[in-house]
Amino acid sequence: IVTRVPNFLFVVIGDGYAGLQLKREIHNRGIDEYVLWLGWKPHQEMLRYIQACRVGVVPHYTSEHVNSTIPNKIFDYMAAGLPVIVSDAPPMRRVVEQEACGRSFCTGDPEALFEALMDVRAREVEFGENGRRAVIERYNWDVDGRRLVSLISNYEK
Repeated sequence: IVTRVPNFLFVVIGDGYAGLQLKREIHNRGIDEYVLWLGWKPHQEMLRYIQACRVGVVPHYTSEHVNSTIPNKIFDYMAAGLPVIVSDAPPMRRVVEQEACGRSFCTGDPEALFEALMDVRAREVEFGENGRRAVIERYNWDVDGRRLVSLISNYEK
């Protein structure tokens, strides 16, 4: 990526059990200057960081847990108008493909991640607009609240 994308910077927000190992790997590969590791940030600061980015990436390895959940950050990225790249966990892939707001890639395949990034960069505005529209029209609490009220109302009958 760093040889093909001028001024590339991968920003990592958050921390976890693998943080030290990942930082060591970044250093060992000599790519420190292309990775900005911000660590854990309060949720109220996240929008500022997201708005400074051009692509939102959720590279989770597929697992039983990941295959049954959708992380909120996908919708945060979409709401901010960012195109989204996700691993091929079925729930994440479904949202991104259904809404035409980014691309999925095969878990653990760096070449597939690179290809997804190149494709997303070529269609950045289109994917970003599609994601933002999807959040406004479908993926929000107003819509979910109406569904929940309808479900409860029908259950009581």
